Parts: sequence; C-alpha cells; structure tokens
Amino acid sequence: LLAAARKEVVSAHLGVLKAAGGTPRAIDLEAIALANAWETGRPQSGSEVCGIVHVGAKRTILNFLSGVQLQFSREILLGGEGFTQAVAEALQVHAAEAEKIKINPGERSSDVKAALQPRWEEWLSQCRNSFDFYDNQFGRGMDRLVLSGGSAALEGFKEWIQEAVGVPTEVWDPLSGLSAAPESKPSSVSGASLSVAIGLALRGLAR
Repeated sequence: LLAAARKEVVSAHLGVLKAAGGTPRAIDLEAIALANAWETGRPQSGSEVCGIVHVGAKRTILNFLSGVQLQFSREILLGGEGFTQAVAEALQVHAAEAEKIKINPGERSSDVKAALQPRWEEWLSQCRNSFDFYDNQFGRGMDRLVLSGGSAALEGFKEWIQEAVGVPTEVWDPLSGLSAAPESKPSSVSGASLSVAIGLALRGLAR
C-alpha cells in the first residue's frame, strides 16, 4: 500500500505531538488504524464481509473487510460537523449549541431528526456508491454494517441506516474486545469515538 501526504500536513501533526512532549513513532492512515483496531478487538470467523463506517468530524471512512482482511477503503467528505451544521441552520442556534442538542436532543428530538434527515440522506447516497462498487468489484455485498465515530451513537441513526441498507447494523465499541480495556471511562466519551485512537495505539504492539 502506497500513501502520500503533503509535507506541511505531516509537519503540523508532528509539531503538535512534540509540543505536547510526545515522541512520534509512526504516522498512520485512519483507515488502516480502524482495520487494526477491528482485527485486534473484534476478530471475525470465516469470510464474513463487514462494512465499517466511521463517521468522523469532517469526513466518513468506509472500510470493507472479509474476515479481518481489509479489501477496500474509501472516504466521503461529509461527517459529524455537517450534521451539526444542519441542526444549527434548522434550529437557528450557534454550532456549539447545535452540537449539544444533536447529542442530547431531549424534548427537541423530533425537530433534530427533521433537521438531520436531509443531511443523513445525502450522506447515505454517497455511502451507497461505495456499497455498490464493492458489490460489483468483489461479487458480494456486506453481511453486516458496523458504525464507528462520534456520530454513530446519535439517536435513531443506527435504526435508520439498518432499515435503509437492509443488513444487520450495530454500533462498535472497540474497547469491548480488548483484554486490557479500562474498567471505566468518562461517561462523556463514547466508545465508538475511540476506534481510530485505539488502532493507532495498537501499532507496533505484540498481539
């Protein structure tokens, strides 16, 4: 696998790590980190095809794995910030407030869902192109879909995707399959949002 990155982007990341007192060991791709986290924490049997959909802040990463073998990956330039923007515009609030409402809609649940629906459909339309490409390229579709990232736990999101795509869908907690998983974590942190970080942390460790 050959990957390229702009020098200034790499330098910026290294600068942040060094300023925080860290010593960088490697630079990795988010898609590969997701695959490493999946291989370590959620091994599959046989040749089951799993689609991992990681909804990050600015973009969505789609990984398609047969067993634990990564076969295809693609990025979509729409993520959680786009969902937040939709809520902000519909409810006429600032982005910070929209983010809080998006995560915990409470009594505004119906308003938030109405605001998110068009953006969800736009997002799913782009995902479907990758689903169809994988099916045509490899001669089979997904057996199940796994959601990752901060937006994976949004109210009604998983159920809506499962109904729209027609395959079993679940939210992935990458901590659940690790023998060294902490006994507790801050309640404000969703396990689904840690998958890339865990994949990066696993790099170079004996398995």
